[in-house]
Amino acid sequence: MKNYSLPEKPSGIIGVVAGVIMLLRHRRSYKLAWKALDLCDQDTFLEIGFGLGNFLKKAGGVASFVAGLDHGKDMVKIAKLMNKTKILSGKMDIRLGEASSLPWDDESFTSAAIIEAFYYLSNPKKTLLEVYRVLRESGRIVITMIWYRDGKRSYKVIEEKYNANIFSIDSLRMLLNNAGFKNVCVKVTDDVLLAFAYK
Repeated sequence: MKNYSLPEKPSGIIGVVAGVIMLLRHRRSYKLAWKALDLCDQDTFLEIGFGLGNFLKKAGGVASFVAGLDHGKDMVKIAKLMNKTKILSGKMDIRLGEASSLPWDDESFTSAAIIEAFYYLSNPKKTLLEVYRVLRESGRIVITMIWYRDGKRSYKVIEEKYNANIFSIDSLRMLLNNAGFKNVCVKVTDDVLLAFAYK
C-alpha cells in the first residue's frame, strides 16, 4: 500500500487543518482558475482533487451542474457536508475515486479543473485522457500549479518530501496535446503555472 504525504491525501483532523492551509496558500491558483473557467449557468463543471470542496461550492452557485472527484475519504465527507443542499437538489455529484478512471459518461461536462492537485495524480496521462472523454466538444480544461520561478525552493525537495510530480511548461503542454486537446496555452502568471485548453 502506498504511503501518501499529507498534501497528497489529507486525512483526519490534521488533514482538515492542512486543507485549510492549502486553500489559503493557493488562493492565487483558485482565483486564476476561476477567471480562466469563466463559468456560466449553461456550464456543467467537473473538479478533480477538490480538497475541502470550497471551489465546488463556488462553482455550484453559477453552473447548472457540478461534480467532483477526490481520492481522500475525509475530504469527500467534508465536501459532501459543505455542499449538502446542492447534492440533495441533484445539482451536484461528489465521488470518491481515482482520476484515471472517472465514473461519468462521455461528454458529461462543458468544463473541468485540476487546481493544485495535478502534482499528485498517479497517472496524469490517463487522467487527461479521461477528462477529454467526459468533456463535450469545445469543452475546456484548466490546470493550475504553484510555480517556484525564483528558485527559493528546490523542486527535488518538493518531489521527495510530498511525493509530488513537477511538470515544466513544455511537459504539461505535451501531455495536453497528446491527450487530444487543442489550442493549448500554458503560461506563468503571479507565480502560478496556468494551463488552458479545449477539446
